[in-house]
Amino acid sequence: MNKTLKKFLTALLSAILLLINTNFAFAAEIFYPQSAIKYPTLHNAVSSTVDLSQYFDLDEFNQYMVEQLKLVNGDSSTMANIDLSKFNIPKSDENTRALQELIWYNSPELFRISGMGINYSGSKITGIVFYSYFTKDEYIKMHAELEEAGEKILIGIKDNEKLSDIEKLLLIHDRIAETCQYDYDRLLDGTITQTSYNAYGVLVLRDAVCMGYTLAYDYLLGKIGMKSMYCSSDTLNHAWNIVYLNDIPYHVDITWDDPVWDMAGRVKHENFLRSTAGMIETEHDDGNGNIDYFSFPTDTTYDDYYWKNITTAIQLLDDEFYYINSTDKTLNHLTDVETGESTELKKLSYTWRPKATSYYPGSYSKLLCDGHHLYYNSPDTVFRYDPETMEETEVFKPDVASFGSYYWIYGMEYNDCKITCEIFNSPNFNRTVKASYTQTEDVHAPSEWITIKEATQTEVGEKQRKCLNCDIVLETEEIPKIYMTPVEETTIDEDEKLVFTEFNCCEKIDDVLNISEEVSYEITASVTLAEKDFLGTGTIISIYRGDEKIDEYTLIVNGDLNGDSVCDVMDIAFTELCIHNNATPSLTECFAANGTAKETIDIDSFQYVVNTALL
Repeated sequence: MNKTLKKFLTALLSAILLLINTNFAFAAEIFYPQSAIKYPTLHNAVSSTVDLSQYFDLDEFNQYMVEQLKLVNGDSSTMANIDLSKFNIPKSDENTRALQELIWYNSPELFRISGMGINYSGSKITGIVFYSYFTKDEYIKMHAELEEAGEKILIGIKDNEKLSDIEKLLLIHDRIAETCQYDYDRLLDGTITQTSYNAYGVLVLRDAVCMGYTLAYDYLLGKIGMKSMYCSSDTLNHAWNIVYLNDIPYHVDITWDDPVWDMAGRVKHENFLRSTAGMIETEHDDGNGNIDYFSFPTDTTYDDYYWKNITTAIQLLDDEFYYINSTDKTLNHLTDVETGESTELKKLSYTWRPKATSYYPGSYSKLLCDGHHLYYNSPDTVFRYDPETMEETEVFKPDVASFGSYYWIYGMEYNDCKITCEIFNSPNFNRTVKASYTQTEDVHAPSEWITIKEATQTEVGEKQRKCLNCDIVLETEEIPKIYMTPVEETTIDEDEKLVFTEFNCCEKIDDVLNISEEVSYEITASVTLAEKDFLGTGTIISIYRGDEKIDEYTLIVNGDLNGDSVCDVMDIAFTELCIHNNATPSLTECFAANGTAKETIDIDSFQYVVNTALL
């Protein structure tokens, strides 16, 4: 065969193959007109019991599908294809239904897919063809936003080995309810958009219906390696989750624990870790005890648990749990989530009055957390609370009187360094209240002071306090020029204004400090004996700039309790008297007995003084 004929036949064969492939693609589009594509039935009961994990790794499948959805074009009118032949799925009606349900109801990240058809080749499922709710570029952006919002919800939870599984389930339940509100406005108006049916609507837009709540919980639990599945009812036109705790299944319905009209900060726990019998108790049936959803969660351990009476979000701060008991009007440290054991931290004895002669029972204080502090409200004020110091600070006082008489804070939420108070004259919220009666204030978590520029003897420095959450600068202050530096064996405690030195028999201040010529100083001796001034423990060093006194330090000679500039047997004796309560030391004597700003004298102090005297 000559080369010309060979090239001709090769080109002809290539053209035939190309034509065949084109016809196949064309045939696929003819085989799946839009009218023949299957679409998800919102809130429909999942019917398949096939476990596709026997054929492929579900996480690997999900990741592959996300990657493909970011690559293929398509929209609501243009069909796209994804090849699934690598997963080797046997062809069957059950597997087809299971694959569709996996994508629609148990793969929250695949929210781009609307209508779907299944491709077969021989005995295998080889791919899907689909229409899209969103374009490729829209999906790429939305998926990135979903991941960012999900990581934000999981702060302090993900990779936290100190938390048990039940604690993680509880925190994520509460954070979803706290973050999202049921899309009741658009439901009543008939204007709900597709995002309200997916995890993106919950975590990014913060508006959703039950399907969105369910898929968001499933998405977040998947991020921390916990098992969840979709459960739904045609009768109720409703969906929720079945989760697994220690391999035991339980129902969790976040939607019904976030009731409308949504009052910000209100989180119920009546539908958390319930058995099927427990769900029927909360009216998840047709009114006669009949159900049309998965009934296999039968464990009743948590059906009547303590959290049923908690109506605010349970907050995590520094791996500790806190909640408000609305009945007792108390802020509590939840020391054991499993048992409900708790310690009362503070009384919140506030009263919400609809008029001067009456009041509402219970508490409408809400509990928030910015990751660094707790916040709660009285009827007219928002407070910051530090559980470690038990210190309360007022941070926001909205103008409740501007709305009318007996208007109070009933709802409260935190988002991106802002606290929004929902204000009304009763706890009975409606659409108008949610839209109109709010006030918002920036509330930042201040960091410790951070030195931006070190001070020198010739230039001032600068320090800042930033918000720990958004990193904006809250305060800036000048650091004065350094007017004194320690010599060898001397340290300066700027916080306590103390100068510690190991130098005994000080004759002059230059023995322990280098003081800048830009300032002047005065020395008050610690002890004056036989016309001799001693520079020992208790000596006061006053620093002046011109006529202005700008600082004052107290000299501490380590081990020198009596101020005579030397550590000797007299100091040892006095230390022993203090240990046996036969003498009461001053603060400076305590400091000298420890070589630090410790304010007591004990056996360790005695040993320190002895060792110093022997040097």
